[in-house]
Amino acid sequence: MHYKKVCKTMYDFQYRNNIKNECTTNTTIMYDYLKRNGMKNIKFKPVIVIGFRNKIPIIVRGHLVIDIGNDDLIECSYDISIIEDAKYIDNLQKLFYVISNISPDDKKVIIKDALEFQKIANNMNNGKFHIASDKVYNEQLDYIEKKCNMKFISKN
Repeated sequence: MHYKKVCKTMYDFQYRNNIKNECTTNTTIMYDYLKRNGMKNIKFKPVIVIGFRNKIPIIVRGHLVIDIGNDDLIECSYDISIIEDAKYIDNLQKLFYVISNISPDDKKVIIKDALEFQKIANNMNNGKFHIASDKVYNEQLDYIEKKCNMKFISKN
């Protein structure tokens, strides 16, 4: 089964259950699926997402995606996937170049959050998984296995 079907099923679960701010949980499920299906050289990648929601500019200061190489990223979180004109930025210098009118106080918050997500990604890439919610992880996993008619991950 292609990972895009699993991702679509994840989005469906997250939409139906109003799941938000669970990128570590969502990326862990996808990471486990990809690894168990033989994909190599994948990693958790911290990003900042900029775009629009209802024509209002937004910045997601800390977020994780799966990097499958060649600048291909898998977005595992429905709430981020629906951001219009989303751009994924992986370094602060680039962000501050793209958005130059950020106040010094906002810059401090963005830097703090970006560093926190870098630390989380580093830990996760070194085998220290960070699941925000065991409940969401297990319920989402049950949903994916049922909808996709498969069993691919042992539960936490």
